[in-house]
Amino acid sequence: MPSPTTPSFPLLVSVAAAAFLGGCIPGYRPGGSQASDETFTYPSTTQNPITVRLLDWTTNTTLWTMEVPPGKELVIKFYDDHDTKNVNRPALMRWEIFDLGWEFGELHNAMPAPDAAHRRVDTEFRRHPAAAPPPEPAAPTKK
Repeated sequence: MPSPTTPSFPLLVSVAAAAFLGGCIPGYRPGGSQASDETFTYPSTTQNPITVRLLDWTTNTTLWTMEVPPGKELVIKFYDDHDTKNVNRPALMRWEIFDLGWEFGELHNAMPAPDAAHRRVDTEFRRHPAAAPPPEPAAPTKK
């Protein structure tokens, strides 16, 4: 191990710090950022194109819908207590569409949203246009 006075020691410390911090910084990943920061990533592929909806479950109202194009991913982040004077929509939802695998970037779109106790995010896989049609129901058997 180099001593603190050798020229390579600062480089070694910098590389080790970068490697350590690189694993600690949450990025936009399917399954979330592995931290409790209310950030969610929804990938859409040609095999599984996805639609994401934000609902106010107290009124069962769909507030927002996004059909994520295949080859893209939707990133949503909620900021609770953004506007505490707005009783029905105190949170702020920010979102952006990125290319699949994109892990960092600004979320430019925003809208007021219900707080965590009153919102629900639903996902649905859309039918792929090239998918095979569902099979016909089996004919009833004769006895």
